[in-house]
Amino acid sequence: MENGEPEKVAPASFSSANPAKKKIDKLIASKVHNDPAFAELMDYVSPIVSDIDIHTERRLMRKLEQRELELNKEYLKEFEKVNEHVQKFSDKVTAMHKICADLTDQIQQNKEKTQDLLNKTSALQNRKKVLELKQKTIDDFLAKFSLTEAEEKALDGNADGRVSSDFFPALDRAHSIYEQSKQLLRTCANHSAAMGVMEEMSKKMEAAYDVLYRSIQRECRVLSTEMVEVKGVIAESFAALKDRQILLKYALDDYANARKNNAMRAFSDILTRGAGGGKPLEVLSHDPLRYTGDMLAWIYECIGSEKDLLLLLLSKCPPEMIREHEQRVLASISAQLARTFKVRVEQTLTGEHESTLLYKLVSILAFYATKIEPIVGADSDLVQTIDELQQLTLNIFFSGLNQTVHKILTKMGTPDYDLLPVQAVHQSLMLLKEVLDVHDSTSSGGDESKARFDKMVASVLDPLYRSIQLATTQLHSPVDISVYTLNCLSSIHSLLILYPFTDKRIEVALALMSGHEDTLISEEASAILSSTGLIPIYQKAMAHNQSQGPLSSISEADAATVKRALESFDHFLAQPHFGRIDQVARISNIKVRERVHTRTMENVVAAYSIIHSRLVDPFNKYEGLEAKTVEQVRDLLK
Repeated sequence: MENGEPEKVAPASFSSANPAKKKIDKLIASKVHNDPAFAELMDYVSPIVSDIDIHTERRLMRKLEQRELELNKEYLKEFEKVNEHVQKFSDKVTAMHKICADLTDQIQQNKEKTQDLLNKTSALQNRKKVLELKQKTIDDFLAKFSLTEAEEKALDGNADGRVSSDFFPALDRAHSIYEQSKQLLRTCANHSAAMGVMEEMSKKMEAAYDVLYRSIQRECRVLSTEMVEVKGVIAESFAALKDRQILLKYALDDYANARKNNAMRAFSDILTRGAGGGKPLEVLSHDPLRYTGDMLAWIYECIGSEKDLLLLLLSKCPPEMIREHEQRVLASISAQLARTFKVRVEQTLTGEHESTLLYKLVSILAFYATKIEPIVGADSDLVQTIDELQQLTLNIFFSGLNQTVHKILTKMGTPDYDLLPVQAVHQSLMLLKEVLDVHDSTSSGGDESKARFDKMVASVLDPLYRSIQLATTQLHSPVDISVYTLNCLSSIHSLLILYPFTDKRIEVALALMSGHEDTLISEEASAILSSTGLIPIYQKAMAHNQSQGPLSSISEADAATVKRALESFDHFLAQPHFGRIDQVARISNIKVRERVHTRTMENVVAAYSIIHSRLVDPFNKYEGLEAKTVEQVRDLLK
């Protein structure tokens, strides 16, 4: 190539036939410096090879063989040590096996010797298990059917005779044991243990209830609202007596007696000393209405407080038990208050005859009776006392009302010239209005209220009617009597229409008024016809018949007389007020006065229509008379 000659390429057949070249090419192509195994091999060989020459491979092979031989010798030496240890261990195992065989022989010999002892031991162990099972059964029975020492101590109560909160779980436990033993006795009638447990629990429960009852007695003696809030054990004590109704009744009676005395002391203090810096109620004894009302208000409030306290005590009792005893206990507490209240009210009623005040007092008593009755019951002493006082006050009221009416009516004088009701009538009606106003403001609307209302009205109106009728006997004219009576009845009617339950009384008053109106109408119509001269003509016309001949031929009905009467009647029609009687104008009620006037004019028109029918009849031969028609007369008199 340096001479510029082309490079000669070996033939392909030479390259493929030379294996050495392949190995060299493969060796050159391989990257041995990246082969970890080759690097490790070089690290192992490099200390052995010091010089590299033609004999290096032979020396290397010899050294490697020597090294392998040394390693095998070293391995053999170490293996001999292991083998020596294994032989020693084998000797020991053989010796141990011999010892175990000897021990097994000895154990077998001992087992044969002690077989009887083992049998006895097994029997004792089995018996022990049976005894342990029986012991456990007995312990379970005693734990289930007997009280613990702490429970028995709780049932005995404290040293001061009171019970603690631990008493009630212990009592429940005793009751549960009693019921369980009873159930056990039902399933096995000959169970002597159950019978013994029942007897023992029965005795313990009776003793426990006795302790509980004495504890309640002690607590009730010092009972107050504050203590109940602190000692919830009292409520539990009453609840625990639900299965002992007799003891519960006695306990509630003791409670009622304690509270009765407490309420009585408080009532006496409020009457004589006052409360909260206020004045005693006795300073109001001169005012029966306020005195009685304040006493009843205090009693009602006291009973309400006692009810709250009782419900607090019985809060843990069943509702039906509370309903059974609540009213009875509250009635017992309030009984002493009833006696004191009755004495005070009776003292205030002595000498009191003012009707309005008495009926207000009746209303107050009735009001509080309806308030208190649902709390203490209708049969309680307090409600009975209030009812008795109400009836007593009502009797005094009616007695005083009758006396007052009698006193007023005895002063009734002769009616005045104006024929208006005299002062006694106004006083009687004013008295009736006052008591009816009180009744109306406090009425409950029942049958009793209606009967009382009717009695009050009758107590005033019946003697008033008689007095009015007696007073009219001093009047000389029927017209005066009717006008005066109408004025009195109008005043009565005006009062009655203001109140309920007066329908029958109003009907009676209207009927009486109608009768006197008829009298006035008849008198005034007759006066008008007489003043105009039509009365004899009207009488002749009413009695005339054609068999008597023409009406004009009859005396006092001739044409001249009729003409004069018609002229006089025309003057009346021009000024109809001149023909009326003076007393009618004295009717105080405008509606009644107008009604009397209207009906009077109707009667006059009716009489004139009869006369006119005779005048226009040709048979009666009234020729040339000019008479107004009935319609004209009616229009003029409207």
